[in-house]
Amino acid sequence: MRTRLRISGYISDLLGLSLFSSDFKVFTASYALLLIGTTFSSLFISTFLFQINRDITTLAIYHIVYYACEAAVFYIALRLSHIISSVRYIIAGFVLYAAGYSLLLLLRDKSVYFYPLVAVVISTGSGLYFTAHFNCFQLYSNSENRFPAITLHGFFANIIALTVPMVSGFVIVKAPGMTGYMVIFGLSLVFFILAILNIRRLKKEEKSESKLAVIPFFRDAENIRAAVSVMAGQFLLGLRQGIYTYYFNILIFSLTSNEFILGVKNMLAGLSSIAAFYIIGKLNLSHRGRLVLMFTGAVLSIIFTSSLLVWTTSVAVIAYCVFDAVALIMLNVPADFINYESALGMSRKRDTRAEYTAVRLITLDAGRIIGIFVSLLIPADTRSVIIFFITLSGTNLIASLVYGKAQRMSEKSTPEVEHD
Repeated sequence: MRTRLRISGYISDLLGLSLFSSDFKVFTASYALLLIGTTFSSLFISTFLFQINRDITTLAIYHIVYYACEAAVFYIALRLSHIISSVRYIIAGFVLYAAGYSLLLLLRDKSVYFYPLVAVVISTGSGLYFTAHFNCFQLYSNSENRFPAITLHGFFANIIALTVPMVSGFVIVKAPGMTGYMVIFGLSLVFFILAILNIRRLKKEEKSESKLAVIPFFRDAENIRAAVSVMAGQFLLGLRQGIYTYYFNILIFSLTSNEFILGVKNMLAGLSSIAAFYIIGKLNLSHRGRLVLMFTGAVLSIIFTSSLLVWTTSVAVIAYCVFDAVALIMLNVPADFINYESALGMSRKRDTRAEYTAVRLITLDAGRIIGIFVSLLIPADTRSVIIFFITLSGTNLIASLVYGKAQRMSEKSTPEVEHD
């Protein structure tokens, strides 16, 4: 027993868990269960559909439907937040995630004919969950522990990304036919059920006192220019994220025809990401330091993407994904910090965090959709797509500058009192 307590204490000290409340820990545990469930399968939904009809346009349409539905759910959830609490949104999100993967289990190879329905169900679950996720994250963290909290979630996400896809890929490769895909979709379902059971331990959050909407948010935002700058930054980041979600996975799969290698790629990217999250989390960066980190990440992403014009072998693409993962963390961690901090200073009249979260996520999805739409107009050869990615990486550089502007404007506003 003493040994177990010592090990538990060591892990707690290593991860800095003493900084966080019990509610934050319960919330984080459910988030980790969700990540395990989605990571088991989300990477391989694309290869599953691609393997059936070998048409990357199917994947583009799947993701367009996914992001469009998710954005619509963000808005609807915002409108109903005065009668539905964040915890209930999280539970509903988990239930719909489970329903989406149950559809994949039932439809099997016929999923290629019903993939828009699958996209709608899973994205609705995602929209409900992440509308509440960011609100709960702000509620159960504070300005003193928020940056470590962001890196802790990132650390867990990459630990999961390090291990789970390799297991999934191994199962798919070793099982005959589509049996491996059915096994991992079933495992995802199990983890969503566990997440539902765990989140019920979280205390119920109060509902919003009044009906929330987008236009009143901009009307009441006292730092409207900061809000617009953050939304512009999110849109620019989304342009690259949409197609990045699936394109390089399919490129590697096309070059190797092996799902296990995709899992290895994720493991290597996870290792580099964990190191990056851990180091960044230990740095006591000033506001200026975070902006420099973000700008450097954007520049490195352009350099790494440009290297694919010279080498496009499977090894080169995997190496690119590993190094680019670090660059994107350097870009996204400061962006997330600015997102959370900006939300707190938008209005002294009332709490506008819910509107801020929904508008920000809708803007991000809008960028993703437009990025995918434009990709459909690009010639299908690999070199043309790589040049397109270099251009999109350039938008990340612009996003880092826009976020810098948003941070400077946010510093001029007076934040509200936080929930500790």
